[in-house]
Amino acid sequence: MGNILYQLLSLNYYLFGDDTDDEAVQKLVIDGKRPQYREELGPKPDEIDQVFVEAMDMCYTHDPKERPSARKVADFLLASLSGIPYPHQNVTNNE
Repeated sequence: MGNILYQLLSLNYYLFGDDTDDEAVQKLVIDGKRPQYREELGPKPDEIDQVFVEAMDMCYTHDPKERPSARKVADFLLASLSGIPYPHQNVTNNE
């Protein structure tokens, strides 16, 4: 789930540069390495990017016993993103 969020946020398909060797990538992940994404966001990421980063951090918790469930991450995303107004949303009331 963290990898999917990373790809959505960064628009990079590969997690570790252009390294496409499955065994090399698997070893990096087993060793606790994760994609570097913070510097791509710049010094002041917008609210939505901050929410995605926090959700990725939740997913990238290395110890599976401490890693939140997918449900907890989904609940976090729903709660956090619902408080951020969509910038192009035209709300009309048809009452």
